[in-house]
Amino acid sequence: MEIRPFGRTDDGREARLFTLKNSNGMEVDITDFGGIIRAIRVPYADGITDVVLGYDDAAGYEEGTEYIGATVGPSVGQIRDARIELDGVIYELTKNGPAFNMHGGEKGFSYRYFEFEGAQGDSSITLRKVRPHLEEGFPGQLDLKVTFTLTDANELVIRYEAVTDRPTVLNVTNHSYFNLDGCMSDKDILDHYLTIDAGTYSETDGYGMPTGNIIPVAGTPMDFRTPHTVGERIDADYEALKLTGGYDQNYDLHPGSLVREAAGTYTLGSPCCTVENWDHTRRMEVYTDYPGVQLYAGNSLYTDMGAGKGGKGFFPRQALCLETQFPTNAPACPNFPSIVLRPGEKYDKITVYRFPV
Repeated sequence: MEIRPFGRTDDGREARLFTLKNSNGMEVDITDFGGIIRAIRVPYADGITDVVLGYDDAAGYEEGTEYIGATVGPSVGQIRDARIELDGVIYELTKNGPAFNMHGGEKGFSYRYFEFEGAQGDSSITLRKVRPHLEEGFPGQLDLKVTFTLTDANELVIRYEAVTDRPTVLNVTNHSYFNLDGCMSDKDILDHYLTIDAGTYSETDGYGMPTGNIIPVAGTPMDFRTPHTVGERIDADYEALKLTGGYDQNYDLHPGSLVREAAGTYTLGSPCCTVENWDHTRRMEVYTDYPGVQLYAGNSLYTDMGAGKGGKGFFPRQALCLETQFPTNAPACPNFPSIVLRPGEKYDKITVYRFPV
């Protein structure tokens, strides 16, 4: 496994970049700053293509505002009023949005270093983050391990494992931005074909925060149960899309895309999401045992975010995110799956991004 410096952050610490490799020539770069996926280089027939957005060094990620490629937590998305109640105790969280805690606070996992826990050959790395009690207001000392594994089936497997010493909440995801035409392409993702195996989505308010209402996708521009291009209906006269400026909603996945078995193993069923580029020559499949996925169409990507890889600027809808997760704002929505983690329990979730060639 190749390990090399990746620049310094404002605290003077030097980040490291770890490159995973498989037998097909596919490579994935991971940095210990933010547990970030910096690159996914896929060996297509017409050449190797990096299909995720990113920056050229750690400083770019530290200054960035869109969580590009990051491990996001302790709780992805919004928590209403930046407040949670556990066993009668109220915890005030960092309020880094108008009326909420967003993506874990001012410096959630995305802007903190993970420790290198170990590697398994050239194809797997484990990063560890021990979150102290009340960091960003979240209770409990949390011990999180994130393992990234690149298989010879061109699968990037992300496994999240965590324990806590007191009741807390946890909802961790990866925030990679995908464009199958490549991160250096001038094409957006509006012509990418998307499927999502979900019959409902979470209604959101003017802040993009789930209200707790679950809406059927049938007969709406939110329905991706059969393939549609992202751009076909993104600007439709539909309230959910107008409120968020395009797709930025949690979908409630049908179960079975990834089935857990004994001893931490799993089998893959049908993908919960698929993405194909405009001429169907490039494909990504998503599998997970999370109950939801956040579709985000990159509506707020802008050039003022600074230069990305190779000095290239960003632009709206340049890439899309498929963030596997529990529905966001779960502490304020009792009908959502619980994200409470207690001592003696183990958080253990897996997501697979597969790139058949």
